Amino acid sequence: MRIAFVSTIFHYPWGGPDKRWTAMAEAARQRGDEVLLALAPRTAEHPRIQALRADGAELWLRPRQSAYLGRLDEMRRRIPVLRRRFLETQLAKFRPDVVFILQGSSYDILLEYHLIGWLVTNRVPYVLSCSLNMPMAPFEARHMDAIKHAFSRAAAVLFMSSENRRLAEEFLGTPLQNAELVQNPLDFDFAGTTIEPAPQHARPRLGFIGRIDIEHKGLDLLLEALGKIKEEHGVDLHLTGPCEAPDEFVRLVAKHGMQDRVTLHGVASPEGLRQAYQEAEMVVLTSRREGCASVMLEAMMAGRVQLVTPVGGVGDWLTDGRDAFVADEVSSAGVERALRRALAVRERWPGMGQAARQAFEQEREHDPVGRLMGILYRAAAFPSPTYRLLPSSNEPFV
Repeated sequence: MRIAFVSTIFHYPWGGPDKRWTAMAEAARQRGDEVLLALAPRTAEHPRIQALRADGAELWLRPRQSAYLGRLDEMRRRIPVLRRRFLETQLAKFRPDVVFILQGSSYDILLEYHLIGWLVTNRVPYVLSCSLNMPMAPFEARHMDAIKHAFSRAAAVLFMSSENRRLAEEFLGTPLQNAELVQNPLDFDFAGTTIEPAPQHARPRLGFIGRIDIEHKGLDLLLEALGKIKEEHGVDLHLTGPCEAPDEFVRLVAKHGMQDRVTLHGVASPEGLRQAYQEAEMVVLTSRREGCASVMLEAMMAGRVQLVTPVGGVGDWLTDGRDAFVADEVSSAGVERALRRALAVRERWPGMGQAARQAFEQEREHDPVGRLMGILYRAAAFPSPTYRLLPSSNEPFV
């Protein structure tokens, strides 16, 4: 089979959502499928992408993000010498049986209107995979119609959480009969290993693990909350992961007077990540938006209680008071209230971590990649593609 993987993520390095399609591409190559990777240059730098290329996967670097440019865009696409720069031309050459589209958010597909037009015109089945989602005001009517069309024509629309599916259906104003909830593959697996209780530090040790993105991961909310309780509660925060704006982060720490309470550990190896989970008494994830954070699942697997904001997959996996402390809103005040509740019952944290491990084992998919590949293979079984070069209409998604 011939499978094309297309990513709409242009400005972030390889990360959580990419685990999904990268693991699928690796499985496809092991099976002997032909694979095309259509990615931004920054994503393609990751060692697993380079390994896929060395294994025979075809890599095509996307020169820019698509955008609706009206007649100017249409004119450029009619110039033969420029056609090789467009994704549809590469797909026509590759002749995929199915296309997997990874969206960084849930509605990136609006900026890929020529891609959807080509797929629909040529009867090429495609699967839409959604990552981040949040409440949004509707777009103008023609764009809403275009997104609905793209979603309805997909062989499957994949969500990482029931909350994000609910938000999409609310946004679109219609149930998605082709929607499926799936799980991301994780980088490592604590299953079958004995999890040691977190060491008792003199001060509670909170662990943040992952990309240190202040706005997305709500680290400004967390640090503001910690700053407000630091005189009453001695708490240390240890962060393990790449910091995208270190100077800004240092200023934020100083703003809230947390210089002696915050430690940056930088990027860690898989073994270093295991140690970060094991050293944390509580894992914190105060994001403004998520699909279903791998960190949340890894912390559950590691048997650690968590303090989280109510976004993405939290409602599917965690229960406030049983295995986590869930903030009542995404704000510094909400995080502060959750912190105060948690610190008042520190003696319960080990038992709550054990409950988290049990909940993870009950809900996890033991072969998430196999399930994702099954969705792709089913999608490829229906139409007979034609592979014309460009859509026959200038209108988006028609």
